[in-house]
Amino acid sequence: MARAGDTAWLTAVGADRPYVMDADATPPGAAERLRSWYFGRLADRAAIDRVVGAAFRDVTYLAAGPSRLLSPGVALRTVLLPRARGLTDPPLRVES
Repeated sequence: MARAGDTAWLTAVGADRPYVMDADATPPGAAERLRSWYFGRLADRAAIDRVVGAAFRDVTYLAAGPSRLLSPGVALRTVLLPRARGLTDPPLRVES
């Protein structure tokens, strides 16, 4: 469990990396930008795609290792299929 926890911790910390406002912080390298791009698309696809969503959920719940998110079925759907469409209207309506 500690090993799975380490992976979860690194994933969470890595997601915060773009928000670092430290003047001494090094700019992200190519690998970090690629990882950020991939996981952004993965999160978008997970919201609308059952295969990607199941893999994302399993990794988030620590039921599967992070390599599941890079399996061919998940990676191809993440990279090749379109992103989720944004909302065209506010998600909530104000009652009058």
